Amino acid sequence: MNCVMSAVSYGGLQNTRPNHGCFKLLTSKQTVEGKVDYILDVFHEVSERKCLYRDFSRFVDRRYRYVRCDTLMHDKDTNVVFFSPWLKDKKEGHPDFYQHLKNLLNEMGVESKELKSTNDYWARDYMPIQLVENEFLKYRYYPDYLVKSKNKKDIETITDATKVLPGMGISCRSTNLIIDGGNMVPCGPYIVMTDKVFSENRKKKDDADFKALLESELGHPVVIIPWTPHDDNVYGHSDGFIKWCGDNRILMGNHGDCYLDEAASIRRILESYGFEVTEIRFKGKVDKTCYDLN
Repeated sequence: MNCVMSAVSYGGLQNTRPNHGCFKLLTSKQTVEGKVDYILDVFHEVSERKCLYRDFSRFVDRRYRYVRCDTLMHDKDTNVVFFSPWLKDKKEGHPDFYQHLKNLLNEMGVESKELKSTNDYWARDYMPIQLVENEFLKYRYYPDYLVKSKNKKDIETITDATKVLPGMGISCRSTNLIIDGGNMVPCGPYIVMTDKVFSENRKKKDDADFKALLESELGHPVVIIPWTPHDDNVYGHSDGFIKWCGDNRILMGNHGDCYLDEAASIRRILESYGFEVTEIRFKGKVDKTCYDLN
């Protein structure tokens, strides 16, 4: 599902690791103190300049790039839900669930609309991500779990979002990066993705240049969490691991019931960004855990 909504946005600069774009913060004749004094004289008045000299010195030799740090859009800010008509198909979909959900949304005053030219009902995976009020990003949806599937019919379920977008009335820009919509979870100011995005774009998992490019295309800082393919998880979707619950709170699934080390690694990374993580655990708490449906 994709959504339209409203919010206030602003722009900014973000410091990053070394990458493809950079500029010099100081001219050949400028000092750190001189630069900071100039900025403060023009824009602000402050008495504690020495601490600002120290902080600014840390960035002088680092490489910079421009990132559109607009306020990131979240589900709670949206007001329209889009469905694929496949969801109401009597053979391939779930018509009773579709109608029940539409009725609930209507009772809540949430508008719902139907997409066109879709090949599957998992609309979130192939539809553009909404970044700010009037801007969506369309990416290449070409997931390996469908492309490399032994079932040749799976590749036929890949939807070309270009055919779906006309008539939706949204402003959309494009990137050639291969991304899966289920692998983008907005969490506060960040977008959380599994490292599968690297392999799908034929990059090494520690490729800093690619991460910088990814953040530039999304216009927001990205948090990368680890993912290892398992028989019960070939998708690598971050939305299968976590759900943002507002502020710095994240709810994490029960991945630790089966893959303790990987779950611990995911949690450590999220906590390093200041998130408070609560894990769901079923082992020892329920008699029969249906792991296939977790």
